[in-house]
Amino acid sequence: MPNHMPVNTDRSPSGISPAQYQQIDVGTLSGFMPVPAQDNKKVSSNDAGLLFRFWKNADEKENESFMVPKCFSNSDVLRLKTLGFLSGDLEVVKLTARGKEVIKNIVLNEENAFESVRVHKPYTEILAEMDRARKSGIRTALGK
Repeated sequence: MPNHMPVNTDRSPSGISPAQYQQIDVGTLSGFMPVPAQDNKKVSSNDAGLLFRFWKNADEKENESFMVPKCFSNSDVLRLKTLGFLSGDLEVVKLTARGKEVIKNIVLNEENAFESVRVHKPYTEILAEMDRARKSGIRTALGK
């Protein structure tokens, strides 16, 4: 006679119920989640713009740390962390080497601040100019 165990449909394969998932603090877990290597992954202009806006609005602390600006939501910060641009928690973060590279590419390729008319270039255009000049940098997905 086979032994049939009752199947608990209220739990996921991990044994955590849906109610328990709702109680998990994502901010706490984000400090423990490994960030995959993103060096070769392409960066969209929107993501580069979000990172640049973060960098402009963040208050720098000691040890190259930044306070997350109040105008940024937790999902914005988690997106930048997932893309490999930031590390840290949801309040104090550091730019990763990947994040610094994107910021450097944007800043060095923007028009000079002393000129009377400032031209904002999308990140895709900046990288296209870098390709023409055969310069290195993190490449973006075209059309995004």
